[in-house]
Amino acid sequence: MVSSILAARQEEELHKAIIQYLEPRLKESTLQQIKNDLEVHDYNTPVMANYLEKKWSAVLRLQKRIMELEVETSNLRALVDANDGGSSNGPIGKSLKNGNWLPQAPLRLFKTQGKQLITALAIHPRLSQVAIGCANGSLIIWQVTNDSLSIADKIIPAHLKDIHRLVWSPRSVTLGSKEGYVLASCSSDLTIKLWDEDTYSQLRVFSGHEHTISGLAFLTNLVGDLYLYSASRDKTVKTWNISSGNSVRSFIGHSEWVRDVDAISVDSKLLLIDTSSNSVDQLGDFLLTCSNDQSARLTHAESGVGLAILIGHTHVVETAKFLPIHSNIYIDKYLEENPEVYPNIPRGASSDPTYINTLGFKYCITGGRDNTIKLWLLPVPTLHPHRSPTIGNPQAYLVVELLGHVSWVKSLCVHPNGKYIFSAGDDKTIRVWDLSTLSVGGKVRNIKTLKAHEGFINDIDFASCMGLEQEVALARKKGKTYANRSEEHEELEKIIELKMRHMFISGGVDNLVNFWG
Repeated sequence: MVSSILAARQEEELHKAIIQYLEPRLKESTLQQIKNDLEVHDYNTPVMANYLEKKWSAVLRLQKRIMELEVETSNLRALVDANDGGSSNGPIGKSLKNGNWLPQAPLRLFKTQGKQLITALAIHPRLSQVAIGCANGSLIIWQVTNDSLSIADKIIPAHLKDIHRLVWSPRSVTLGSKEGYVLASCSSDLTIKLWDEDTYSQLRVFSGHEHTISGLAFLTNLVGDLYLYSASRDKTVKTWNISSGNSVRSFIGHSEWVRDVDAISVDSKLLLIDTSSNSVDQLGDFLLTCSNDQSARLTHAESGVGLAILIGHTHVVETAKFLPIHSNIYIDKYLEENPEVYPNIPRGASSDPTYINTLGFKYCITGGRDNTIKLWLLPVPTLHPHRSPTIGNPQAYLVVELLGHVSWVKSLCVHPNGKYIFSAGDDKTIRVWDLSTLSVGGKVRNIKTLKAHEGFINDIDFASCMGLEQEVALARKKGKTYANRSEEHEELEKIIELKMRHMFISGGVDNLVNFWG
């Protein structure tokens, strides 16, 4: 028998392997006929045992590896294409800009033990250090640069019950004789605790909530005081003065458990702010909260006045985040060019200069147990000189739904460049959404899906881009002017390019923290 592919010796081995495989399965007369057809006459020296099965298993392994390599190659090619192709600097080329970096695969992982199910994560503002909150109340500190990841740097019995949220202060703060960043944790044990960044000794304990505390957000106000906002199952949102340790304010805005809180201050906006506005010094902080009552709310922090309600989810809203001002450029144009798609949004509302010149917020995102993420345009409140703002239009405008998750959306975070949204949930996936795709077909596309967990993903975090707002604001104060919004945005991208840290983490009930590279 002649083969156009195999050499004579390979053909002989294959034929012997076929006879070896069929020998226990066929009658002697049938087997002898096959030997004659295959011209196998010297079968006294057969091949190794189970030769055909071993060859077949090897082929399957090779096919699987080829498929994996093809996927990796496709992903790398897409990255290069998306970033304008090729300078030779670096492993993929200089065109793969820092400011557009996206995680590819888990680079390192940390595994917790037993009942240390991961419920909360936070990356240190300036160090390669990760804080992990667990369902048994443990606080675990992991140094990403350590050679051995099997042993945690610190394991602290921080709370008596599960930890729900971890957040780092946005700046250094002095408490007693210590100065540095502080970590805040909250728990079902009804306490909030502050931890020192060096020794992780306890600095403060805040008590006052009457039920589970599930959300935290730090913010620095206009005069430089650092405040912490907390959300609880007791339906309240409280304001804590970090220096004094006291609760200075409390209000109720939801009818059920308040799941999450995000905060933004007039003082923390980007360079687009006109600080000469007469109303700026009166506005203070704004809060975004979400709840089991299936709504999210925009609230003025100092007065507790509800300014807008976000209604559209059909289940518990787990998480809510303000979008940074530099996200606006990816959404504004589509709204302005397609007014017929949004008949409920008044003409000119999306281009109202009050967002940029006074408020410092415009859009936000929410995620919930209805498996959706929603992108909203927040309404402009009624502003009064030297008084707190009041309700203008109470209803926020739904811009678009981000559909793709097949179970609860538990955590959201925004890429430092403002272009990408990261979401994670109970379907064991992390999805990356590109806001710039809204202008193509009116949908925000899921451009990447990350899979590395075997259980529900409870939290994700992207390393902060420290000092971004301050550098941009300083450039404006020095008299730098920009011809238009695009030129202004380009300046911001340059700063992000220099300052962005390539650190993204995820954790969940499979006891794994994945550090993505």
